[in-house]
Amino acid sequence: MKAILSEPSSSSDWNNLGNSIGTGEKVTVAGRSYTKRDCYLRSLKLDANSGQVWSNLGSTLVKGERVRVGLKSYTDKECYLRAVGLSPTESTIWVNLGYSLKVGEAITVAGMTGTKRECFAMALELDRGNTRAWLLLGDTIGIGETITVLGRPTTRRDCYLRVLEISPDDHRAWHNLGKSLRGKEMANVAREPRTKLDCYKIATELKPDESHVWTDLGAAMGTRTTVEVAGMSYTKRTCFLRALELDPNNGYAWVNLATTMDLDETILVGGKSVTKLACAKIGVELQPDYSIAWSNLAWAMRGVRTVSVAGLAYTVPHCLHKALELDPNNPRAWEGLSRIIKPGRNISVGGTLYSAEECRLKALQLDPARRLR
Repeated sequence: MKAILSEPSSSSDWNNLGNSIGTGEKVTVAGRSYTKRDCYLRSLKLDANSGQVWSNLGSTLVKGERVRVGLKSYTDKECYLRAVGLSPTESTIWVNLGYSLKVGEAITVAGMTGTKRECFAMALELDRGNTRAWLLLGDTIGIGETITVLGRPTTRRDCYLRVLEISPDDHRAWHNLGKSLRGKEMANVAREPRTKLDCYKIATELKPDESHVWTDLGAAMGTRTTVEVAGMSYTKRTCFLRALELDPNNGYAWVNLATTMDLDETILVGGKSVTKLACAKIGVELQPDYSIAWSNLAWAMRGVRTVSVAGLAYTVPHCLHKALELDPNNPRAWEGLSRIIKPGRNISVGGTLYSAEECRLKALQLDPARRLR
């Protein structure tokens, strides 16, 4: 713990001290211990009219947390609202305010009513080089959607490409750019065409400790594909294993790992032997709202009558129905149903009866390249 003999004498000095302290760290000032938040509170006690300090204070709060300043308590969003009111031309404060808003939430500030997206757009009007604003704005734009930003039509992919123009080593932009690409689509970055796999590989090289990036890298790879990251060769499966080394609670990695395994295969994960079924079950427990997790669990249950998830027993039909409740366009779930419906029988999905052949055709409509046996 760093020790400072005398207390800062001004609001700005306390703010600067807070900025110098890492999250979770403390500093001793004149015999007393201070966190980042403590320093910002001391700063506001001396001058409550600094928008930047209010914004900094908000950044120390997690969702639902409040902090008392004077006679009132504030959430992170309320801190940012105070900050924007005091410093309406500060781009970073608008980004922080937008980040604090829920999807679809609108607030009135500085004479305007805005959503997350509009806050990020305002930040860019104030500073076109604000890469965080471009990243977060991109996340608000739907696939296939185009909006107007700075007078120009803009897609989510355009936002990530803009970040890479400004900061070519931004791993988040590479990762998000990869997610914006479909199938064999490519994006030109610095006049070089990049595939989804290229983007994830670069993101992994730039930030090798991000579990979800390793998951996406593995998911983008073919069954026999290998990639080299930091001098080491990785297969689809070893990418998912690396993701789980970094975060054992990465449900998507468990779901994807199961797809690389045979039904009777056992592998080591974190020092424990697991089967395909065990991986699929863990994936569902960690990501119960992920349709593909449920359809994968059903496919892993060959020869198993029921599996217990969150204290409830699920059969193969139950898992496939659950998958389609979450995503009616899951081809794997429709294909699974086509295999369990007996000849001459139908099954109800969403109030409509389907035969085995109709389920099979539904799967093919959703994924024409799919090979159905």
